[in-house]
Amino acid sequence: MLQFGHSCIHLTSVDSSNNYVADHPDLPSLADGTAIMAYEQTAGKGQIGRSWSMVPGKDIAVSYLVRPRIQTESAYMLNKTIALAVRDLIQELSTEMVHIKWPNDIFVRGKKVAGILIEPAWQGRLCKHVIIGIGINVNSDRTNEDYGAISLKEALGKELDIGTLFDKLSGLLSRYYDSFCSSNLNELDRAYHNALLGRDKLVSCRTKDTIHSSILLKGVDESGRLLLEDDEGVKTFSHGSVEVDYSGIIS
Repeated sequence: MLQFGHSCIHLTSVDSSNNYVADHPDLPSLADGTAIMAYEQTAGKGQIGRSWSMVPGKDIAVSYLVRPRIQTESAYMLNKTIALAVRDLIQELSTEMVHIKWPNDIFVRGKKVAGILIEPAWQGRLCKHVIIGIGINVNSDRTNEDYGAISLKEALGKELDIGTLFDKLSGLLSRYYDSFCSSNLNELDRAYHNALLGRDKLVSCRTKDTIHSSILLKGVDESGRLLLEDDEGVKTFSHGSVEVDYSGIIS
């Protein structure tokens, strides 16, 4: 079983830990499972060009390098697998339900506590490597931010040791990645949907052309598209093509 974080490069400051891996001059020689842990990240990346901020020394910003033997059609299942590992890390600490919010956020108390950015490199349909970026709000103060964020300290009422949390995260990633590589995909997909925020509930959403005040969130397909159902049937939406409002189902 591949051990995530068995080799770890610690950085005092970096623009983005994902960029550090992607631009590493000896990238081919970096071992599978290598972690890049940043004390400070000055230009963290989120989905579709968004940014992610951290408080130096208070939060986790880490990237892992792996080389899975996958093709393009199975790539999103890796996203689901990584999201499950991060979600379970936080669920083990919390007495409240922790959810995965499509596509790659982790929510507790209806607020974002962690985010994931997975960047694969392809050679045709075959994967050369994948960079897995994970950001977790651990001991920072998020109460005054103008968007729905929360830290583990705020959710749990206590500070956490970042080194211990990193070790637990790496262990869970190792276990889930092994399950992914062993092709336990149906089991992983069921677990993902059991943790999916809003699954089988009515939400509202907005697309470029339409506003739906009430539509059923069915799940996420194998390509990572959100499945929403109305009277006309199930519709699929790629990330960035739909904005879902969960306010009716989270407090």
